[in-house]
Amino acid sequence: MCRWLFLAFALFTSVAHAHDTWLVAQAPQGSQDYWSVALTTGHAFPAFGSGSRPERVARAELSSGARTVPLLPLPASDEALPFRVVAADSPVLVANVLLQALDTTLAPDSVATYVREELGGEASILDRYRASAQWRERYTKNAKVIIRRTGRSPDPDTTRAHGLPYELVPRTDPTLRAPGDALGVCARTDGAPVAGAHAPIHIGLVEADGGLVWRKAGDDGCVTFSPSTTDGFLLRSVLLRPVERSDLDWESHFASLTVHHAVPNIPTTENSP
Repeated sequence: MCRWLFLAFALFTSVAHAHDTWLVAQAPQGSQDYWSVALTTGHAFPAFGSGSRPERVARAELSSGARTVPLLPLPASDEALPFRVVAADSPVLVANVLLQALDTTLAPDSVATYVREELGGEASILDRYRASAQWRERYTKNAKVIIRRTGRSPDPDTTRAHGLPYELVPRTDPTLRAPGDALGVCARTDGAPVAGAHAPIHIGLVEADGGLVWRKAGDDGCVTFSPSTTDGFLLRSVLLRPVERSDLDWESHFASLTVHHAVPNIPTTENSP
């Protein structure tokens, strides 16, 4: 995939976020008759970083209207893992990809950076880490994208939870807002308000200038942002829970949400895995 794959977003000055994974929509190209969404993990949204291995995918599905259908895997590249969209005639599409859990161990000099960039700098997390002086974590990732293709009617799929271990759910259809309008977003786990987190939930907004703004969620798990654009922003959050195990200190779920008000016409290059 080319470095200019995100032309529709304009050029960004981005901030490094070590664990961001997100989905972007891609329109049909050349003789293709299908839409696709691509999953990537990068340090600087929206530039592509690296693609996940197909075998890491635990769940990949598309909701459109009353239907939920699988996302069909396409040949992967080093930079992204694409999926074929089979219901591209719907005005609004909501795609979710859930990755299987992985284990990681952070070096002592990486913990503070991780807490600052991924967990809103929550001091209580650092306090618990200092008590044990080790960080062994098992994490999953869920990436969601909401795509408005046509029409102006609110779509209920955009504001419902899809039953994932951790996800970000808008309070109103985010594809219908004007620049600067308030956008409420709530953290949900298995479709319900979050409970049992070690520290308050933080949700971050990454906008077109690459800056990151954090909001601490209330008791309902919700925050409000006012993105300056209608497209090209990323919402991100991590649910972190302590684990009392001999081989593990934390379990976490990463969630991201990107929004497309109008799907860009993006060239695609498909390479072998």
